[in-house]
Amino acid sequence: MKKFSILFLLITTLCWSSLSFADAVIIMYHRVGDARYPTTNVTVQQFQEEMQWLHDQHYNVMSLSDIVNQLKNHQTLPPKTVGIAFDDAYASIYDNALPILKQYNFPFTLFISPQAINQHNDGIMSWDQIRAMLKSGESIGNHTYTHGHLASETMTVLQNELSNTQQNIQKETGQTPTLFAYPFGEYSNLFRAVVISMGFDAAFTQVSGAVNTQSDFYEIPRFPMSEHYADFDRFKQALNMQALNIADLNPSDTPMEKNPPTISFRVLNTELQWKSFACYASNESQVQVDTSQRPLVILNIGAAFPEGRARINCTVMDNQGLWHWAGLMYINLFTK
Repeated sequence: MKKFSILFLLITTLCWSSLSFADAVIIMYHRVGDARYPTTNVTVQQFQEEMQWLHDQHYNVMSLSDIVNQLKNHQTLPPKTVGIAFDDAYASIYDNALPILKQYNFPFTLFISPQAINQHNDGIMSWDQIRAMLKSGESIGNHTYTHGHLASETMTVLQNELSNTQQNIQKETGQTPTLFAYPFGEYSNLFRAVVISMGFDAAFTQVSGAVNTQSDFYEIPRFPMSEHYADFDRFKQALNMQALNIADLNPSDTPMEKNPPTISFRVLNTELQWKSFACYASNESQVQVDTSQRPLVILNIGAAFPEGRARINCTVMDNQGLWHWAGLMYINLFTK
């Protein structure tokens, strides 16, 4: 992931400024204070430092539902708006994160997969703990029943995953989730269509970026935080990002038909410093960026991706010196 590190190092040379009135950043966690899983964990010290920064720097921490509703209704967000999400209902969230969040009165959304709770899996919250957490006004989201790799599944499987989760949450908490998060951040055009057809207000990925009124509300980006990618500088850089809005993405579906894919899209933002446009691939291969037909952008990636998720992050500076970010994800289902 060296090129992602280079990307963040470049950004550290810039001054941080306030978020625009139309953009919000959502930060996402899995575990807090569980050192057994460093790729999905932040330390308690890291989490405390990050929440204190949000408080001391007067960030506007809003619930995900309020962020989504205001943006969908084209209402102006306050400056420096941030949302907080947790995936998978790990017990360390209840034990270690919840007291810190209560200290600052920060709202958050917990996305859960009921199978692990029903099976009393080690390190997972109980329904009693979830109910106790919800009494303080927090919200809960649908994360599918089994938390499987579902991007290539059938419509019937996807519908059952979502409906079983809704039924379990309604039975155990009395709440009916309106927000959804894709397990592992993996989605497809069919998966997205099923989420929409079942009446969810929005769906969240694990690609990085900000959200605004032009965003796709069923592919909302979130900045994942972990011990490996949650150093304090990166956290502050993520908070400062603006949305890079794109359209006409090709390939439009995430499962790869060609590896690596040749990617193209139109950039909707204006007044950009196009010479600063750069993209970085998770396989650390060189990404050739062709902006000669801008706002059309064509990406040629130098090497094939290994099996699993492939991520491409693109950034560009605007004429006011603010950085805009778009994250893309594709899935290689075929390499063994």
